[in-house]
Amino acid sequence: MFDVNLFNGAQILDQMIDFVALYLLTSQSAKTRFYGFALGLAGFAPATFLVVVTEMWWLVLCLPVWLAIELKGAVGNWRAAQGFKA
Repeated sequence: MFDVNLFNGAQILDQMIDFVALYLLTSQSAKTRFYGFALGLAGFAPATFLVVVTEMWWLVLCLPVWLAIELKGAVGNWRAAQGFKA
């Protein structure tokens, strides 16, 4: 049976944020892709909560790598939206 608690709520919120962010990241528009990156960064909070609660501390080592990739993509997308050439 489905139990309503903070952990399940965080899982549902994390999956919903990730699904919408991925949908936005597949857009042709640079502005819409930027919203996908911003939403992906917002999804960082419930994902971190889930890592802490489930005591999977080894995943914390991957978070800086994930954050660096996310920020590099956001900067590249911003440059594309502004019309800069790579």
